Amino acid sequence: MEVFLHSVATALPAYAYRQGDILNYMLAAAPDDTRVRRSLSAIYSSSGIDTRHSVLPDFGQPGAGPFFDRNTIPDTATRMERYVSEAEKLTGSLLKNAEKQGFEPESISHLIWVSCTGLTAPGMETRLLKHFGFSQNIQTTAFNFLGCHGFFHAMRHARALVAENEENQVLIVCAELCTLHFQPKWDADHLLANAIFGDGAAMAVVSAHPRPQSIRIKTQSQSFFHQASDDMTWNIGAHGFDMRLSQELPHQVEAAMEKTIEKLLEKAGFQFHELVHFVIHPGGKRILDKAEEALSLPQHKLAASRMALQLFGNVSSASILFALEQFLRSHPGPVSGAGLMLGVGPGLCLETALFEV
Repeated sequence: MEVFLHSVATALPAYAYRQGDILNYMLAAAPDDTRVRRSLSAIYSSSGIDTRHSVLPDFGQPGAGPFFDRNTIPDTATRMERYVSEAEKLTGSLLKNAEKQGFEPESISHLIWVSCTGLTAPGMETRLLKHFGFSQNIQTTAFNFLGCHGFFHAMRHARALVAENEENQVLIVCAELCTLHFQPKWDADHLLANAIFGDGAAMAVVSAHPRPQSIRIKTQSQSFFHQASDDMTWNIGAHGFDMRLSQELPHQVEAAMEKTIEKLLEKAGFQFHELVHFVIHPGGKRILDKAEEALSLPQHKLAASRMALQLFGNVSSASILFALEQFLRSHPGPVSGAGLMLGVGPGLCLETALFEV
């Protein structure tokens, strides 16, 4: 059975910050350490990011703000309380805007929630049911705390649901409030994590019926590279969630990418030269640079991923949909050809999907 992904949409919170403004905030908060300050300036100037968004007003106020006060560091409970209220508002805005474009909640048989930046029970997916006209028989699933590749887990589950019943229509909602987890830590790995993540939400529908600007999902594959499992970690601490991104991560992704894609193509019976389109998780400029090197791609092949990174930063699990939205906008008319989607998550795990347009 053919399975299609369509109805891609995104939403952003109210506060937008130029990357240079966030750098000024970080410099004001940083210790009086020449090495740290030089590292900050170098990381931000070479990030490939122009703008990031946040549910918080803090980052336009150098050194302090109403949430990240100079004298206190919010604990995890405080951050989760803010997560619940802000994620509900952001995803509410996402679905309301989608309804204006013709999205019909009552047609959805299954709702899948994806987020790695907040946890609550009842889950956020049940909160959405209270405010929108979903069917009384809708089934829900949540993929929490997976990381940047969370969307691929959701898509795999959605494809299985559609294969089970061709009348199923599965809504995937990804919501990430990464900036709630800012950490005033000044080692190299935390400097990088603080420099690239932003907030946002995205949605897509998976069904057996194509819609305008659909892509056909052919197959997916997952590969783990345990020797690099410590290069990307995500843990719950007393003062928020703690992300560690090793400086070696781009090199590890580059080394793993060729094997991962070979596995996917072998499964699908495709050859690499048949791939025309590439939508890679915009996890950072060096990740995209290394992907180009590993796959011998001209830079324009990753234009959608680079544009998503430039405009929004890394929005964790939602990022692949921000990049896919940019890809679909750049191909408004009839196009054809096979394409590759790729995501990266803790583990080290590389997720791939083969699609056709």
